[in-house]
Amino acid sequence: MAGHNLQVVELKLAKLHAQLAQRLLNEAEKKSLQQTIEKLQAALDHQRTARELDPQNEQYKQDARKTSSNLPKDDGKRRQEEARADKNAR
Repeated sequence: MAGHNLQVVELKLAKLHAQLAQRLLNEAEKKSLQQTIEKLQAALDHQRTARELDPQNEQYKQDARKTSSNLPKDDGKRRQEEARADKNAR
């Protein structure tokens, strides 16, 4: 029973992280370039957490990839971390 409760809590927490990420993405549209990048990075962190909590949810994976692709391309370390996180989520 405790295992089931943990799974329910993790799924709800993943949904909350996804909602926070969406809110940040909406806010990012109205900000300066630097603020937009910061909002996108924060949203990506929430999306990754949601993906880790609910690895079966394909939408969370797609959202993280989309947000990652919207960040500046010159951050090679960020891309390596994203690839590593995708590999670990499988």
